[in-house]
Amino acid sequence: MIDLTIKEFRSHWENLNLSGKHQIYWCIMVDNSGSMVDHRNIDYEVLVVIMEVLRKLESKFAVARFGSQTHQKILKNFNDLFTNQDGQYVLEALTFNEGTYPATGLARIAHKIFPVTESAIQPNIVVHRLVLMLTDGLTHERNYASYLTTIYKNQINLGFMFIETADQSSSRILLRDLKQVENCVLKTNSIAELPLEISELMHKMIKKSLKITSILSLQSRVEISSMINIKVPNIREVTLFKKPRLMNKSTPI
Repeated sequence: MIDLTIKEFRSHWENLNLSGKHQIYWCIMVDNSGSMVDHRNIDYEVLVVIMEVLRKLESKFAVARFGSQTHQKILKNFNDLFTNQDGQYVLEALTFNEGTYPATGLARIAHKIFPVTESAIQPNIVVHRLVLMLTDGLTHERNYASYLTTIYKNQINLGFMFIETADQSSSRILLRDLKQVENCVLKTNSIAELPLEISELMHKMIKKSLKITSILSLQSRVEISSMINIKVPNIREVTLFKKPRLMNKSTPI
């Protein structure tokens, strides 16, 4: 399943119109609420696939859990090594016994790990900060504005993978107010679709981030151009200027 996901992701990557150098930072946020315990094994499998794919692609990634309003926890940071023991630690750190505050969790986690320090970023490299949230969507934090502040402040692109049982549709409730966010829904009885679903979602998130950075870059060039668009007079115009009349000290003003 991991190799198939990588294959799908690389096929999408080759279709991207990339120019210049890009550095992508992935943050995987896992819902640690009590409602996620009903499909614990699927949650583990999804997370393992995502982490292994990012490791094999040599992508920089972090993993964090969120649940209650104050107990968010970073399980792996960007520069941490990732071994089998580290992966086991991440899985064992998920207790699935908290509440569900994704917007609050996003704000607190993003504040801790973004932005990446300027010293770690090389010049002429476009940085993309992508946050992929794994959740069942059961939350009262459904107002897009509560997410938007963090998205703009930390310059991130947010995506959701909803994990639901066959008879659940909790994602629909959250998506009513989060229509602008890239997302996909994985049913627990359709785990075989994971490689296609996750590779497509990651592709859409990267594509959206590329579009945003392209627009911002264009706006920046336009602003700079307008600032330095000063007309230099030619010699003929200079000679036409009237010589100012010198004012006598006794001349009243």
